[in-house]
Amino acid sequence: MSLSSIQFLLSRNRPEEAERVARGLLAKDPEDLSILFFLGVALLDQNKPKQAEEVFRDIIGQAPEFTDAYFMLARCLSERSRHKEALKAIGTAIESDPDDATYHGLKASILFQLNKPTEALQSAETGLALDPDDDSCRFYKSILLGQVGRHEEADAEAHTLLADDPDEATSHCARGWVKQLAGDAQAAEQHFIEALRIDPGHEDARIGLAESLKMGNPLLGWLMRGLLWMGRVPWYYLLAGILAASMTGRFLRKFEDPLPLLLGKGVQGLLMLLFMVMICYVPLFNLALASSRKGRLALSDDEKTGLKWAVVPLVAGFVFLVIWVMGGLKSMPFLAIACFSVASLISEVMETTRAQVRRSMKAIALVAAGVAAYLFVFYFTYFPAMVAELLVDATISASKEGTSPGNNAELLSETMQEVITLRKRFIDYPTLSLLIAAGFRVDIREFFERRSSDAID
Repeated sequence: MSLSSIQFLLSRNRPEEAERVARGLLAKDPEDLSILFFLGVALLDQNKPKQAEEVFRDIIGQAPEFTDAYFMLARCLSERSRHKEALKAIGTAIESDPDDATYHGLKASILFQLNKPTEALQSAETGLALDPDDDSCRFYKSILLGQVGRHEEADAEAHTLLADDPDEATSHCARGWVKQLAGDAQAAEQHFIEALRIDPGHEDARIGLAESLKMGNPLLGWLMRGLLWMGRVPWYYLLAGILAASMTGRFLRKFEDPLPLLLGKGVQGLLMLLFMVMICYVPLFNLALASSRKGRLALSDDEKTGLKWAVVPLVAGFVFLVIWVMGGLKSMPFLAIACFSVASLISEVMETTRAQVRRSMKAIALVAAGVAAYLFVFYFTYFPAMVAELLVDATISASKEGTSPGNNAELLSETMQEVITLRKRFIDYPTLSLLIAAGFRVDIREFFERRSSDAID
């Protein structure tokens, strides 16, 4: 066995055997960095980015001039969602060898993940200037042109890529993404389905089909387009818009005139609905996908399992929201937020294949479900009893003073303040904790992924 044997096994998509051969050769010659390099490649091909990262860092420690090790390190870091570190690693590789188009293609991919389309497009074009046939650069150039609004150029680029290799799933994916960014959901859907026909396990095609079906849904398409637009808007603009809408609604509700009052309620109601849907966006759209035959093609088995568990809190959340909209109890939105947060956290559990990460996310989802159950029980049992007890105490105090609670403004104010304090402590703050967990669920998962082992569930 030799180095060429490892390369042959890797070319045949047999990374487990390649790893065994590499380890055998390293046992005889542990200082052979070329064999160590391909051991890292074999580990990465087995979806073991943490172990592979350790290998490539070892190589860099021994031979800082080993440029390909920086390239592979960047791939490992990107696989583990550590995109900023990956960008630094690929930057070092490009400094050492600026004429390798593959390096620029990976940089474009990392910048794409960091939501920096303009810089990513520049990297892809730099790579194509070095090698016009680099597939990675061509793929990202076509998508990025669409992302920055240059749809005609994007379509031409994707069409050329597809014409050069019509039987390649990635080429159909590129055309699908370009069509989707241009708003042509039906054409995008066709290309993603064709990509899945060629390669049923193609993850990018599955995700793309899901997104195109969402956009093509007449009921939910407007929301998807809005969220795609919001994804390109800086978060502080969105925050400012939400705060401005909320303040406008509160201001209008202060008027006694029916029209401003109605407008104020409408603004706050729409804002609440949008807010709720954004919390449970993933399980909601997975539910929509599962309702159609084509949509089910876009759902993995894990996502289907997650959806089964998320349906109950999802439906409960909408029930609470409808009760509130129809004039029900004012605290119904708190229960709705709790349910939607649990549904989103359950869905996030199934977004990883790593056993350790999945266990951690399951624990968080279980805690969230426990908090939501506590809120429901507390709100309908203990909270009314505690409020009643406060009112009884207020009545007793008022009777001792020879007045009624309603006529004693100071006593009434103190009682209401105690009720508000109780609600904040036992309802508002737990609900806020669930909302924060749901809002940062992706960041939480990526945090665990960056620190996890490479075990696959």
